[in-house]
Amino acid sequence: MSTTTRNRRRSGPAALLGVALVLGGAASVHLVQRQETVALRAERELRRAEAAEAESLRSENGRLRAAQPDAATLAGLRAERETLARLRAELDALERSARAAEATGR
Repeated sequence: MSTTTRNRRRSGPAALLGVALVLGGAASVHLVQRQETVALRAERELRRAEAAEAESLRSENGRLRAAQPDAATLAGLRAERETLARLRAELDALERSARAAEATGR
């Protein structure tokens, strides 16, 4: 055998090992990139859903703000509530007075 043939035989397994290592490394890089792509797509979908929900909440907030009564209406409602509380207190006082009068026999 010549020296060249011997060197080829020795370099054959080393070359195969080198090719296998390169292919393994490339496959690993591809797998990592694939996983990152899947994760990024899932995150993008989550962000889209969050943006849609935020828009829905903004719309609902605007609708609720538009439905709120103005200051004059609120003032009127508060005055009515105070009047109602005063009238209830007067009614209670009158009922107590009437019961007391019945108890004393008037």
